[in-house]
Amino acid sequence: MMKEKYYKKKFPIIKKIILFFLILNSFYSSAQKPIVFGVNFNSNWYDLTNLSALQYWTQDEGAKQRGDDNGLSWVIVEFEYSKNKLDKRLLDLDLDETYMGFRKGNYSNLKSLKPELLLFSKIYNPNERFYEKAVQDRRMLERMIGSNIGNEKILFDDENAFAAKWSNQFGTAILTCRFDDHEIILMYLLKDSNKSLTLDKNGRIIFN
Repeated sequence: MMKEKYYKKKFPIIKKIILFFLILNSFYSSAQKPIVFGVNFNSNWYDLTNLSALQYWTQDEGAKQRGDDNGLSWVIVEFEYSKNKLDKRLLDLDLDETYMGFRKGNYSNLKSLKPELLLFSKIYNPNERFYEKAVQDRRMLERMIGSNIGNEKILFDDENAFAAKWSNQFGTAILTCRFDDHEIILMYLLKDSNKSLTLDKNGRIIFN
């Protein structure tokens, strides 16, 4: 009888302790961003881009004032400064575009502003065995993305386009290879962004 009363008394305390650690672990997991394809999502605007606050403002408030805002949620910049940190498999592709996106509206918080978006693309010369080379590179990227994120889901696979998607607790990657565009595009977006990645009916990446 005494033992039963003891456990009834102690059990609420044990539940509170377990709940505390679950909340703490959830907070820690959400606070810590991943390292994806060599890019540390815990780094800020200055560390990753080596660009000024003015360059951020020019694409955000400055673009609105000029009337040429692109309508996207991010300031998107090339990141040559930290490109050498990319996964060697990406560097070996000799990419044509390497872009990183930072949420707009954070001009005064650039020291703590972390990236949300990565965009890589490679354009092929159609006269240089495009089909064979693009498929070879695409399969290498599929393996690389899988090793970073997890299981693959094929979204498109026909004579003109291939697209696949990977998701985990941190974010989503979509890889497309369109033969009429002679281009491979890889995009990665954090899950806590206010947008999501999907495909249109032609297998091109769009934001929702």
